[in-house]
Amino acid sequence: MRELDQRPFTSTACDDLGLACEIESDADSVGASVTLERYLAAITDPASMPNALDAAIEGALRGACLREGVSPLDAAQALIERHQAHADAILAVALGFGLPECGDEALAVGGLVAGRWRVLELLGEGGTALVARAKDELLSGQRGDVEVVVKRFTDEAGGDARAHAIREMQALVKAPEGLAPRLVALHAPRGGAAHIVTLFEPSREARIPEDLAELVHAVRRLHRAGFVHGDLKPEHLRVRSDGSVLLLDFGASIPATPDALAHDFARLLELAAAPHDGGGQPRWLSLARMALARRRFLIAATALRSASPRWRRRVLSRGAIALLLCAALPLAWGNRQRSARPSDAFTALASTGRLVDVTIDSTGRLIGVRLDLPELTELHADSPRRAVTTGPVRLHRDGGVTIFDPSGNPMSR
Repeated sequence: MRELDQRPFTSTACDDLGLACEIESDADSVGASVTLERYLAAITDPASMPNALDAAIEGALRGACLREGVSPLDAAQALIERHQAHADAILAVALGFGLPECGDEALAVGGLVAGRWRVLELLGEGGTALVARAKDELLSGQRGDVEVVVKRFTDEAGGDARAHAIREMQALVKAPEGLAPRLVALHAPRGGAAHIVTLFEPSREARIPEDLAELVHAVRRLHRAGFVHGDLKPEHLRVRSDGSVLLLDFGASIPATPDALAHDFARLLELAAAPHDGGGQPRWLSLARMALARRRFLIAATALRSASPRWRRRVLSRGAIALLLCAALPLAWGNRQRSARPSDAFTALASTGRLVDVTIDSTGRLIGVRLDLPELTELHADSPRRAVTTGPVRLHRDGGVTIFDPSGNPMSR
């Protein structure tokens, strides 16, 4: 290792840019001996001298690479360990410092992509690309690991693969919030393979027909944004833990023409019509086919949603609760001159034989009811229980009632 230059750094600059220029000049003259400590004394207030701090960090990174023969990534990580107070600034400089571009090496477990993303596992391979889950070595640290998905478009696919990568990146940027993976980076060097990097999100495979309603809603949102997915199949349909849909692989996406819309719906129809335990009712799928043949996409979407048992249970339970409470209201509000009381509703509901229990708060306010609706079990054998739980039920003086679901969303009035 070369001996470090021990001469102190002195400056006559009185502003941020002037100090940055002097640091850059000094770092060039010192070369491999430069360290961040050499300049920190002159940068009296890093918050008000961001350019000077960046110049000092860049000089320190370059010096470490020359002096120790390490990569920019390793140099940045070592510098962060010694200067935690400047960790964010070091990361920002490292991102533009010259981390190596993606090479032509194939993705492999343990390999480092673009000097930054460490491959953890291979997720799959398609006609034009190989996909892997990786750890972002630059951004992972004390705050936890940052995992990404790296999609490498192979050179063997020729120029079409590069165009494929650009088209997919454009779709990811335009996709409605939450439907597509979040874009982290695109690496497309001249003469090399193109890489798209997105944030990794834990998810499970979509279950048909249970998740069909959510999938149809997601695809409709995509269509309203002006383009179609183009390659809807089980491995591209994922569901997060909160039930929201995550669509993968937008490489085949195109503008939303009538033919393209029909293609997306046809793929959903194929998935819904495939044999499944407790699958959707054939009449709904027949209606979807007829609507699709006539380019009636709204009707086709509604019919496909109806093939989801979860969607049918939700609609039926809301309707049954609304009808039951409305039938009980005349009893509860027989005397329209007096104020509405929760006890009136309790008595009326109890008289129907459907009331399981109610929940009230310390002030006597009704905050939830549970009703016995055997119709759900009789119509849908896959329903796990008869009792249906609502959230708050608001009784109005005009004789109306607003029913809320357990999440606090209005179900009916």
